Amino acid sequence: MKSARGVSFALAALTMASKPLGYVRTLIVAWAFGTSPGMDAYHIASGIVSLFATSIGYALESTLLPELVRQKEETGDLDSCRSIA
Repeated sequence: MKSARGVSFALAALTMASKPLGYVRTLIVAWAFGTSPGMDAYHIASGIVSLFATSIGYALESTLLPELVRQKEETGDLDSCRSIA
């Protein structure tokens, strides 16, 4: 198993790389398709989907994770937590 430090470093590096890559993606899309009402509609639709996906993810994280931790602390094993997940 990898160390927590190595995993944390890899996660931080990937997170830092995502912003410049996202910027490059935006530049390529703008170069290829230009500005148009269709591209505006695409970006709005993409933003709405991202908003819903992020909201659902945060809702699950804030409700399910504490329940899993509570159940693990009560029972002491992870197998009983599998019924929730």
